[in-house]
Amino acid sequence: MSTARETTRTGEAFFRINRESSALLIIDMQNAFLEPGAMLETPMGREIIARLSGLITECRKMAVPVIWIRLDSSAPYGGLLLDKYPPLREQRVLFKGTHSYELFSDLPAPLEDEFHVVKHKYDAFHRTDLDTLLRNISADTVIITGVTTNCCCESTARSAFEHDYKVAFTSDGTAAFETRLHEAALGTIRELFGRVLTVDEVIRELGDSPDK
Repeated sequence: MSTARETTRTGEAFFRINRESSALLIIDMQNAFLEPGAMLETPMGREIIARLSGLITECRKMAVPVIWIRLDSSAPYGGLLLDKYPPLREQRVLFKGTHSYELFSDLPAPLEDEFHVVKHKYDAFHRTDLDTLLRNISADTVIITGVTTNCCCESTARSAFEHDYKVAFTSDGTAAFETRLHEAALGTIRELFGRVLTVDEVIRELGDSPDK
């Protein structure tokens, strides 16, 4: 008898990305994570900017909705996050209205008609309007990008799967503090929650999508 792991659908056998029903999620690409010397600096995050910028450009060309997601840890919304990492509270890191909260300037600027979601926890679905937004734009697939792979990106991917969204998780469009954490998260997503693709593979599948 075959085990569940042996019969798990992976890759294109699970799903293919369709530009008519996908949305690009850009998670936490904020100064707190990307500026040199920032408290939560993720150096590998700067390495994905060129690829992510290219993906944003291609999504715009193909009318794939772009959703900018930011973390606001300000009190009282930060909750236990502020207790676990006291310097966030002490230095007002990722507090809405501060420099650390703003999007990193090396990224393409959001367009006027693009969407924004503010979250207060790792999971972008938790007590936000992301689920409602995705359903209203008829998206059944989320393309996950941003930082950090093993924290907010993985948390959002897991939640997306629990909300019955197909998860296309970019291996080179996400970044973590350490390579081992990045690779471990990719393995978990691949095994349990979705597909793991390169940015180029995502662009190719979007481009190959059948027209309505």
